[in-house]
Amino acid sequence: MKFKFPSIRQYREVIKEYSKAGYTSKVKIIGRPKLHGCNVNICFYEDGTYTVHGKDRLVTPEENLFGILEWVEERHWLVYELGRRLKEQIPSLVYPFVACFEYAGGHIQSSKCSVYELPEFLMLFQTANIVEEEFQHVLNNFLSFQGLPEDIMTSADNQLYDVREFGQLELMLDMVYPENLTNELADATVAWERECPIAKYFGVMSDRGEGVVWHCEDNQDRHLYFKVKGKKHSGTKVRTLAKISPERLKTLMDFVEYVCTIPRMEQAVNETGEIRSEEHTSELQSPEAISYAVFCLKK
Repeated sequence: MKFKFPSIRQYREVIKEYSKAGYTSKVKIIGRPKLHGCNVNICFYEDGTYTVHGKDRLVTPEENLFGILEWVEERHWLVYELGRRLKEQIPSLVYPFVACFEYAGGHIQSSKCSVYELPEFLMLFQTANIVEEEFQHVLNNFLSFQGLPEDIMTSADNQLYDVREFGQLELMLDMVYPENLTNELADATVAWERECPIAKYFGVMSDRGEGVVWHCEDNQDRHLYFKVKGKKHSGTKVRTLAKISPERLKTLMDFVEYVCTIPRMEQAVNETGEIRSEEHTSELQSPEAISYAVFCLKK
């Protein structure tokens, strides 16, 4: 079976999507250290077999990801037992299901990364079911993650680790004013960038943390996953999260509240003929209505 691991987006992309959907609640988000290794997904089947996958393809001897097939084969009993215990521990898992890992160490990453010289290891960070979406198989909404089963403990001998071993952060996200969280996200990223929690766990001194991956505590929807990187981790072209001035933000919000009155928004709707659903009666959605409102504000 082939499937695709969904990309983890950036904060602004997630907020844009949830704002359009009309979310107005406050949610607790959990941050765990980002490990920029190689995405490895092990798919477990009901007959006790399993297959090893990369981000979007099956791993084969001809296309082996940094020797992952040998790594798994050497620990066959551990991988088999892991799949069996995960199914027992998480009843909502349905065969075939997937355990998601980051494969790191052993010179897999760039030498800039803090765990570059450690032996190869797998870090379990999620479990998921598989569904068909847009003519391809993808991992379904991430399920409640409870980490490694109790009888398969983190072990230096097995080189299998639980992402929760490396620490976590907690913040409250207000979907109405998501910009208020920007500075806290930036501060958290800088703190872990200065002292990488994964490197610290292994006793390696490093000032090059790789960022933070955040998810909602209560809703494991994969669409609420996002990543935040610092400036030092520049292996990709992903933009870093810039801090904002609270004073300037307040001035901007006060101005918006002053000029974007309900009568003015209703006028834009009437003039452009925008049709709105009952769930979004207070929002302008069509480009024409938004353009008209902006035109009125400039006058």
